[in-house]
Amino acid sequence: MTAPDDEPNLSPMEAAEDYRRQRVESEAKKSGVSTPSPQELADLIGLNRTSLLSSIQALGASPKEAGELLDDYVSAVAAEPDRGSGAEANIQEILGKLLRAVTAIAPDTGRDGVVFGPSGELNLSASERTIPGLDISSISVGYGLPMLCHLTSGLLAHSFATAEGLEADAEGAMARVLKDKVLLNHWQRLILYCAWEGMPPPRAGWSLGISPFFREQYDLLWAMELFVAAHEFTHHAQSHTVSETSAAERDPNIDEEEADVGGYLISRRSTSSAPNPFAQSGAGAAAVLCVLDVIRKAEFALVHGEGEPPPRGDHPATRDRLALMAAVDSIEGDATSRAYRDAFADFFDLLWESLKPLMLAMRASGKLPKRNDDGGDGGGWLPL
Repeated sequence: MTAPDDEPNLSPMEAAEDYRRQRVESEAKKSGVSTPSPQELADLIGLNRTSLLSSIQALGASPKEAGELLDDYVSAVAAEPDRGSGAEANIQEILGKLLRAVTAIAPDTGRDGVVFGPSGELNLSASERTIPGLDISSISVGYGLPMLCHLTSGLLAHSFATAEGLEADAEGAMARVLKDKVLLNHWQRLILYCAWEGMPPPRAGWSLGISPFFREQYDLLWAMELFVAAHEFTHHAQSHTVSETSAAERDPNIDEEEADVGGYLISRRSTSSAPNPFAQSGAGAAAVLCVLDVIRKAEFALVHGEGEPPPRGDHPATRDRLALMAAVDSIEGDATSRAYRDAFADFFDLLWESLKPLMLAMRASGKLPKRNDDGGDGGGWLPL
């Protein structure tokens, strides 16, 4: 891998992007990943145009508006430069859109900027790293994280759906899940795949269809992904990974708390054509943090059996992170409707109570497929 300072003819941003691209190619090669070029992805979207148009119209767009939105997206994907092996153009476009929204809200960091894209890894990771020798950060996500957010937002929309809309009632949502065997099976499948394989399940067999409240589902998806991007950008803004700062001099838990506060404040201040209660209340943050927490518990149960995974030394406990958001509410003088945030957190606690016996039974059966690793530390590969 060529160090940025070994490329004297490149600007700092060009050198940072070149370094990031080489890293992605190396990781993708190790993962055995081959991704379509931007044009190939645009062609694939074209083959699925009818179903995608239906999804966009479910958001309330007219047929004409849906066609224009999809055409704009295809053009944006096709216009992405071909960054080589492992550079997934869809993730590149998603991250770019999220970080443009973040930087429109976040204050000037005084640093030289960020480069971004997929990490080249088959996992659910999200990370920020300072490029060696430069005051530029690389923000990346594993191939599985955007799909995890997508599937989780859809399952939550179905689970919390009532005749009037999405009701912030964790017990009611869990009762619907237990009553609807298809919905329960989808939750089981999502958590099991992520816990054992480190990736979401394939879409084949995913039969829930479009939620009757797809607008809310879309808002929740955006809120989840926005928090991830804003959290990682705050690491960059606070220079948490600048090489001159010795790891021994920093408390990683404080860094994570700062990133959570920054991610939440950016989410609270996010604006669009209509209010997004899931972003502004921190419900999107709760959804992504809590589903990852359940996945970690499931992995520990599958690998080790009874008990709880040990504390992550470099990350606070999930409930402590949500309590920090409540503290921000009180400082800001605005509770901003905590109902969904609390309901999602309570729901995932109930979901884990339902799923834990299944995970323990699967471990006891001895019929789990061979993993590509040794079981790790019970969730150490998880992001955020």
